[in-house]
Amino acid sequence: MTNCNGLDKLKKLLSLVKDTCSDIHISENNYSFCRINGLLNKLSENFIFYNKDITELLALFLTKDTQSIFAKKHFIDLSYIINGQRLRISIYQQNNQIALALRLISNNIPDLTINEYPSILQTLALKNSGLILLTGPSGCGKSTTLAAMIKYRLQKNPCHVITLEDPIEYILKSTTGLVHQREYRRDFSSFSQAIKSALRQDPDVLLIGEIRDYKTMHTALTAAQTGHLVLSTLHTSSVVESIIRIEGFFEQAQREAIRLELSLTLQAVISQKLLLSTNERRCCAMEILTSNDAVRNLIINGKPQQLSSIIQTNKQDGMQTLSMSIKYLRDNNLLI
Repeated sequence: MTNCNGLDKLKKLLSLVKDTCSDIHISENNYSFCRINGLLNKLSENFIFYNKDITELLALFLTKDTQSIFAKKHFIDLSYIINGQRLRISIYQQNNQIALALRLISNNIPDLTINEYPSILQTLALKNSGLILLTGPSGCGKSTTLAAMIKYRLQKNPCHVITLEDPIEYILKSTTGLVHQREYRRDFSSFSQAIKSALRQDPDVLLIGEIRDYKTMHTALTAAQTGHLVLSTLHTSSVVESIIRIEGFFEQAQREAIRLELSLTLQAVISQKLLLSTNERRCCAMEILTSNDAVRNLIINGKPQQLSSIIQTNKQDGMQTLSMSIKYLRDNNLLI
């Protein structure tokens, strides 16, 4: 493939791996890798991207504005479509060379009604207000689950959905509802300001791609308190860690008031992991906390560590531990 330019090489690579691969890693003048079912696989020398290939790809992916941002920060996230394949692309500098991480976004959003997803997610997707958090490590399917919940909500209850993402991943469509998807840098410059602005745009559902700081967390709680359903993500590994992380966004003097706000607005925390399934793909195992009086009491009193015992004993409210979820998936022949 020595005569191929960078774009042709990438198109060829995508055509070979798109049905099995979740991520592609490209390093300048080095071997490329793809991630299949969570494992990295080294690709052949046909897919080494040399300096001229990388230069061509950057010229394709970056606009004048994003070129300037990349020159200053040495990293940038964006989305792009090649031959119908939607990509979330992270471009960054390492060891004085350019590297790219490409997440392959499926054009098909899964149905929330499939056996893999607990039925409580359908109930949560139809809530009128409050905060729902999807948590887990990068690449665990948080965006996919959120997209499935939004898709279900639009099918069952036509509404106005506004998303704030960095970058936009799944393209949400509805024949009966209204969807406005806004991308960081292109459509807005601050998540907290965009949330405040969205509240004046008559949304029913507000999806925030990720909560990363105090300002975004604070405005998300405000939105959830004012009659909107807010969905977002955190990079935490469990329900308990998620509640602790939320408190950690705020100064000590603010935390008592924030616990009260959180207890009143929180609808659910869903912490998920991807496990190898029987069809040689991966499916979600989920720890789920939903809100009830016991949960609210523990949050108000700053005792998140005790939430694990509440989850174990409140299956009737849709709660489940990770172990319960894995057992269900195995009993239904969804896990190897």
